[in-house]
Amino acid sequence: MERKVIDPQLESQASLPRLEKLELLRKLLNDKLVVEEAVVVPNTLIDADNQVWRGLISAIGSTYRLEGNKTEELKHLKLFNAHTTGLPNTHYLAALLEETGQYDEAIELARPITTNHDAKLGPDSPQAHGSRRTLAKALWKQGKREEAETVIKEIQENIKASASGKYAAYQVEEQRILDDFVNELQAWKPSA
Repeated sequence: MERKVIDPQLESQASLPRLEKLELLRKLLNDKLVVEEAVVVPNTLIDADNQVWRGLISAIGSTYRLEGNKTEELKHLKLFNAHTTGLPNTHYLAALLEETGQYDEAIELARPITTNHDAKLGPDSPQAHGSRRTLAKALWKQGKREEAETVIKEIQENIKASASGKYAAYQVEEQRILDDFVNELQAWKPSA
């Protein structure tokens, strides 16, 4: 089977160090975005071909994630979310906001995500546990320990309830994740 090369420039730079490859990839993606935008003038690519725009913005944001640049990753994820809908993107944005210390925004996003996961998938779903962990972590780090502990208790009860439901296969793993999560929270110290 023939391998398709995205860009010969990227292929020719295979021996570059990882960060330089990411910078090159990001430059190529940004160049592609400029070309695609020029093709649809006077419209915007967001309106003319939202799927292509989302793919490029998501890929550019991913290069920042891979190099650990949360500020730029967050900027691209916010831009992406402003022009798309979907729980996975919003959940990831809430988690990234929490990671970057933007607790109010993380909580504001995590609450409706949790409600939506509960309604669509059930409160014992792994996705609902994940959104609750994001909410609990943001609350905890904001100093709202009692409220965070209430959310953690909800997770624990939902994990127990999953024993006889459609998510029973995930119960042991979800309990391990919760135990590790609680240990991580208890060890957390605010940065000076």
